[in-house]
Amino acid sequence: MLQGCEEDVVLPDDLVCRKGVAQWVETKTKSTATFYHKAKRWEHGFPLHQWESYLRVEELSGIPGWLAILELSSSSILLAPLRALIDTAREYHGDAMPDGRPHIFLDRAAFKQYFIRDLMLPGPIRPQAIRTLEQAEPPSLAEELVMDKMFNGSTRRGY
Repeated sequence: MLQGCEEDVVLPDDLVCRKGVAQWVETKTKSTATFYHKAKRWEHGFPLHQWESYLRVEELSGIPGWLAILELSSSSILLAPLRALIDTAREYHGDAMPDGRPHIFLDRAAFKQYFIRDLMLPGPIRPQAIRTLEQAEPPSLAEELVMDKMFNGSTRRGY
């Protein structure tokens, strides 16, 4: 949450930086796109207040924002700049949404699609340094009995 004197806005999930350039990235996970018959297009949607917040954060910070959708049905990541999605945005203010709130729906065709199978995913991360702190060995039975006696006045095991 970005809090100011006059307003609070929801931040996108991540602020990513590389070579001195920063960009906001909001990430959503969706099972599948829905087909909107009137416009004959596939869409993804989410609450309108979130969309408005992401655009406002972009405006306030001067840092561009992106929307990334992990689409499970296609095993792909959909990626687009927020500004490129504005023209495809369709607001819905009816009562069909489960939470009853207005939603924004974005044209799936406006996103660039990256199939997960084609991405170079990193392997496991190996430690780069030896551990400097070692875990203590559990106390022996004799040490445990002494500690029980010291802290509880008796032993747990009845010895």
